[in-house]
Amino acid sequence: MFDRYFAVFETPYPTCESSSCKVPPDVSTMANFAAWDPNRSTDNRYCPDISPSDPLPHGGVCGALCAPGWKVQDLYRCDQGQFQAPSCNRMTCPMPQLSGRLECAEGPFFGATCALLCDPGYVPSDLQASCITQSMAPEAEPSFMPPAACTPGLCGDYQWLEGASVAYPSERRDVTSRAFLTCSSGYKPAGAALSLEGTVELRSVARSSTGRMSRRWSGRWLLQGPGPV
Repeated sequence: MFDRYFAVFETPYPTCESSSCKVPPDVSTMANFAAWDPNRSTDNRYCPDISPSDPLPHGGVCGALCAPGWKVQDLYRCDQGQFQAPSCNRMTCPMPQLSGRLECAEGPFFGATCALLCDPGYVPSDLQASCITQSMAPEAEPSFMPPAACTPGLCGDYQWLEGASVAYPSERRDVTSRAFLTCSSGYKPAGAALSLEGTVELRSVARSSTGRMSRRWSGRWLLQGPGPV
């Protein structure tokens, strides 16, 4: 004769429950945290209100915003009862349209200070510009300050007017300007302008001499006379 034994499960029976997040996200895990963004949170909830009695279910998210000059990547995500933190990335300053360039050692990112280098003949508004924000709003976009600009340098008036007259289409005598030289009666173009006839066009250009940049009118047109024109 053999004894028979039977096994049975004891109550209560175990159950599988969703592993929810019962405490708010720890903002110290997110560098440059600035504010909560309920519009991007599950059910538009304000995540600091998460509690054991009102948890966030597994897979739920909490929206957050970064400090000025930073942009959030991803969301706080509830994963098996623990929050995975997002990160903040530096924003980029838009490059201005210049007759020159801004040189940034590590790129035009928030916090960078860049050297302003202008094309020959142009004058920099400042020696450098910094990528900063002027607003304290979360994720405010940065810009270069002071505003970077390269303005045309001035050439002044054309100097060699013996036996000639000059006309300027514009009152400004900068490196983008033109002038028109006309010989007086009894004079004619000579030197570099020997083969030219009538009115000679002059352009203001930048010249480099011994490492120093200067601006002058292109060509010193020699005028030959008196004599028949």
